[in-house]
Amino acid sequence: MATNEIKPIPGSPQEQFCKSTVRELGFGGAAGPGKSFGLILDVLYQLSKRNYHAVIFRQTYKQLTDAGGLIDYSKQVYPSLGGILNQSTFTWTFPRFHDNTIQFSYIRPEASIEEQAGPAWAYIGFDQLEAFSERQYLYLFSRNRSANPDINLYIRSTFNPGGVGHHWIKKRFIDPFRNSDQPKYFKRVNGIDTEASKDDSLAISRFFISARLEDNPYLWREGNSEYERNLSQLDGVDFRRLRMGDWDVRRTGRVYHAFPGPGPDVSALDLSKAAGFYHAHDFGAVNQVWGLFAKIEGKYYMIHEQKLPEGTTAARAAMIKAHFANRKIVAGYGGAKSEDQQRLDYGKEGVVIRGPVISDVESQINMANRLFEKGELIICANCVYTIDQLENSVRDEKEGIQDKAQWHYCDVIRYFAAGAGKGVFVG
Repeated sequence: MATNEIKPIPGSPQEQFCKSTVRELGFGGAAGPGKSFGLILDVLYQLSKRNYHAVIFRQTYKQLTDAGGLIDYSKQVYPSLGGILNQSTFTWTFPRFHDNTIQFSYIRPEASIEEQAGPAWAYIGFDQLEAFSERQYLYLFSRNRSANPDINLYIRSTFNPGGVGHHWIKKRFIDPFRNSDQPKYFKRVNGIDTEASKDDSLAISRFFISARLEDNPYLWREGNSEYERNLSQLDGVDFRRLRMGDWDVRRTGRVYHAFPGPGPDVSALDLSKAAGFYHAHDFGAVNQVWGLFAKIEGKYYMIHEQKLPEGTTAARAAMIKAHFANRKIVAGYGGAKSEDQQRLDYGKEGVVIRGPVISDVESQINMANRLFEKGELIICANCVYTIDQLENSVRDEKEGIQDKAQWHYCDVIRYFAAGAGKGVFVG
């Protein structure tokens, strides 16, 4: 698209995206069809209405400010509409359009999503939604409002397969529209996303627009572009996802090969039926991660995951105990055989963590795979970081674990499986 054009690619999915009046719309699949620029244009369509305020999110500050990012794209278009950019807040103000605003922002880690509790936006966009958790995404619906009743409220997102959001995005946008070219209506029933009637007062319209590199002639160039050559260098799974938009491909050689995929969201569980709760920990060098598990009808459900911030053991222990509440904690597991000091420090703060029942890493992994195979260990869908790591931890050419030190959430799983699978301290 030429920089002096303020319009989507004619006849393209990008144009369909910009013209849609569906409340909740996803756009993407493969890389390269002009998804990000589509957001830059789509957010402008109600700019002439009074009291119009919009925001577009990326996950990090760096992604917003990098060359070729959203702010760079906006500079190609918004000045021609009289937009003035505040560089410190990444907010465009449009004096000739009632001083309406378009802000670019990023969302801090999952625990801080409530930082967005104040503002109200008629238009909320997410660029590369696969980097976000479902909770972050759903929470922002509460900010989607306007004082002007003539303004339509929109939630817009772009995404590719992969990332921590892969499974929940696939469930929300891909699977419901595989054989449908029309919007559908959904609402949440007891925490579950449920298809509903158009006439239901709580239902919201939703649609997904699939797109490919070939839909963007400025990047495609009949297959003779640098972008196409760059994509061809990707490995098999990433190529299938980013070049072909394949949501179903899975990595081969996965360390946790028996992991079947996400289970139900924790909101779908009746935790009052839990026979007991368990916790497991990976201390790491800096990145301490822990998980909470519930035993329901003989099965262990991972219901919470958390990366603890740097700080004192006392502060970290307090964050962990806040999730225990009145739950009957049966046992905690974690750490390598040599990490007795960390366990001792946590014990002094009231978080009892037992050493590994099985100390051999491969034996711990085998135990986790056996529990997955028997359906006795289930990772709830809200534990997106654990799911992402279980899907992407693979063997190297020597049958070791590639980048072994980075799989902290996977380590929580193997420590828990080693304890629960051996029946030690288990109710």
